[in-house]
Amino acid sequence: MNLLRILDVFAPVLMMFAKFFLVLTRRLHTNHMADVPVVVVRLSLLILLVGCGSTAHLTPEALRNAPYKIPGVGTIRFDAGSYDLAAPGAASGTPLHIGQIDLFAYGDLDGDGTEDAVTFLSRSDGGPQIYISMEAFLNRGGAAVHAGGTRLGDRIAIDSLSIEARTVTLSLITAGPGDSLCCPTLHVRREYAFENGSFIELTVRENK
Repeated sequence: MNLLRILDVFAPVLMMFAKFFLVLTRRLHTNHMADVPVVVVRLSLLILLVGCGSTAHLTPEALRNAPYKIPGVGTIRFDAGSYDLAAPGAASGTPLHIGQIDLFAYGDLDGDGTEDAVTFLSRSDGGPQIYISMEAFLNRGGAAVHAGGTRLGDRIAIDSLSIEARTVTLSLITAGPGDSLCCPTLHVRREYAFENGSFIELTVRENK
């Protein structure tokens, strides 16, 4: 379990112990026990409690409402999970549709010790293709900042994902040899690192 989530779970217990120690230090202070650093104890508890209260997570709602930087389109925001307009350079009337996928994973992407996130988008430029992309969000003081993305493929399915040790691991179902694009059957595992605003594919192998 992520350390930040553990701290959130145990925050009420820490609050209870904090109250106990504050009462204890008042009594020690009253009894003039000079060998007990009352101020140091209280300051330490304050720092601990502030640290527990400042574990700002990137919630799904924050990721849905954040601006996305889409190559060739610009910075966009979604309305009820969708964004539609005429595709750049396409024939008149050919729509561009980008949709949010309610799938999220959390973990440190950039090594700063805060919990970042990845989520996914689907994109159609008017043809039969539906491209799935993975999007990175960095945690900047509790604000979700879109930092980049990568296209995963056409009409793929995501079985599972996780972020551990700055590595995003995906289990996907994609088109294999002889598969129609509509009906992928090949199970693969891909690992990505996020560096300098881009996902870098580290490994890809077939899941047996």
